[in-house]
Amino acid sequence: MLYENTLLQSFQKGQQDLLIKQEVLRKEIANMIYCFYTNNKSGINYYMKKYMLDSGVHETKVWDSVRKRLDTLDEGNYQMGMFTEKTVKIMPKIHIDIVNKIVDMVCTVYNSGADRYLLNKDGEVDEAQTEILMDIYNGFDATKKILECYKQGYLFNTILVNPVWRNDKIDLDIITPNFCSVDSDESNYEKAKAIMISKFVNDEDMIVYWSDKEHFYIDSDNEKIAVEDEEGNVNAAMINPYKEIPFAVLRFQSSSDFWGEPQQDLAENNIWYNVMESNRLFVEMFQGLGIGVGINLGKNATVTNAPNTMIMVNDVRDDMERPSIEFASTNAPLGELRENLDFYYKRIGNSKGLSPQSMSNDITGQSGVAKAYDSIELAIKKDNHKHIMKQFEKELFQKIKLVYNFHSDKKLSDDLMFNVDIIEDEPETDVSKEIELNNFKLEKNIISVIDLMIKDNPDLTTEEAIQRIQDNKKLNEAYLNGEADNKAIETGQDGNTDSTVN
Repeated sequence: MLYENTLLQSFQKGQQDLLIKQEVLRKEIANMIYCFYTNNKSGINYYMKKYMLDSGVHETKVWDSVRKRLDTLDEGNYQMGMFTEKTVKIMPKIHIDIVNKIVDMVCTVYNSGADRYLLNKDGEVDEAQTEILMDIYNGFDATKKILECYKQGYLFNTILVNPVWRNDKIDLDIITPNFCSVDSDESNYEKAKAIMISKFVNDEDMIVYWSDKEHFYIDSDNEKIAVEDEEGNVNAAMINPYKEIPFAVLRFQSSSDFWGEPQQDLAENNIWYNVMESNRLFVEMFQGLGIGVGINLGKNATVTNAPNTMIMVNDVRDDMERPSIEFASTNAPLGELRENLDFYYKRIGNSKGLSPQSMSNDITGQSGVAKAYDSIELAIKKDNHKHIMKQFEKELFQKIKLVYNFHSDKKLSDDLMFNVDIIEDEPETDVSKEIELNNFKLEKNIISVIDLMIKDNPDLTTEEAIQRIQDNKKLNEAYLNGEADNKAIETGQDGNTDSTVN
C-alpha cells in the first residue's frame, strides 16, 4: 500500500511539473504572437535572435541512445540554431509586418458594419431598450473594440473579453492568453472555473483572481488582497459581486484544452521571413561590393581604403611587379535571394487562404481576377467567422448586461433577445456590363424603368417610384437640355446662320 501511494504521489508530482512547463511554454508562445500583433520591435528582435540561435521557442529534446529515451538539453550548454552569436549580433534586424497584413485581409466579416438590436417575444424591435443598448455600445466604441476582439481572437484562437464599469460606463478589456491562466471545469475543459490575470496594481505585479464566488488580488507573497474599485469601495469579503465570472470567451477552434492552438505558424513564418530579409541585406552589404586585393603594396596587414586617402608605395624597382589594387567580385546571389523571399512571402499568405496576387509586393493594386480568387478562397472561412462572431456577440451581450445592470440605474430587460445582423459586403460589379445588361432587359421588356428605380431605392413604393421618375424627367429636360442649348449657342451651332450678336 505504501508503495502504491508513493508511486501515485510521484506520478502526480511529475504530472504537475509537466503541466507547469506546458503552461509556461504556452504563455511564451502567446507572448511572441502578442509582440508581432502589437509591432513591439524590441520583442520581435528578441524572438528573432532566439530563433536564429535556438531555432524556436521550445524545450530542445534529443534521443539518448544509451538510455533509449528523449532527454531535454540544458539550453545554457547547447546551441541548436543556424547562426553563431557573433553573426546574430552584427546582422541587421529587419521587420516586415506580415502578421497584421494577413490578419487584416482574413478578418473581413465587419467590413460593412453590423446592426445590433433587442427583440421582444413577438420578434419586434424594442425601441426603448435598443436605444439603451446603442448608448452602451457607442460608449465603448463597439465598431473598433469588437473588431479588435475579432482579430485577436483569430490570431490567438481563444481570448477573454471582460466588460468592466469604468468612468460611469461600460468598457471592454481584451485579455490575451499571454496575460492569463485558467482553471478549467473538470467536466468541460472549455469552461473556466477560475481565471487568473497578470496585472500591474499599485506599482506591484499581481494576479487578479475571478471565480463564480470569489474576486481578489494575489501578491508576490501569495497573499490575498481585497480589491478596491475606482470609487474607493473595498471588497473586504472578497466575493464576486456579479455571482458569475464576467468574461465572454471568443474561441475560433476547439482543441484538447481551454486555449487551443494559436496562429503560431504565422508568427514563426514572419520571424523566418525577417531573418531572410536581414540575411539578404547582410549579404548585400558585405558581399555585394567587391573585395580589395592589393598587389605588391609592401604591406602584409589589412589596408583601409576610404575617400581622401592615399596608399604610398616606395622603392619599387623596374624588375618588380607594378603595385596595384583590384577588386574581386564575391558573386553574391542577390537575385536568387530576392526571388526566394518573394516566393516565401506568397507561400505564407497562401497558407491562410490568400492568393499569390494578393501577397504581391508590386505597388500596383490587386487585379480583379486576384480579388475574385481571394473571395472564393476566403468564402468558407468568412462564413465560419461570421457564425463564430455572432455566437460570441450574444455571449458578450449577456456579460455586458450582467455588469451594466449591477452598476447602472437604467436596466436592460431579461425578457428581450439580443440580435446582431452582420452586413454583407456588396460584390464589386463591372459598370459597363451592368449598363449593357439593363439595356438588354429594358429592350426585351423583362424589366421597366420602375424596377430599376426600386432596385436603387428599395424603400420606395411603386407609386413613389413612378413619381420620382416623372420628377427626374422634368429636371433632366430643364437642365440637361438647357446646358446642351447653351453649348450650341456658344459654338454657333444653334441653327441660326447669323451668329452675330446685335
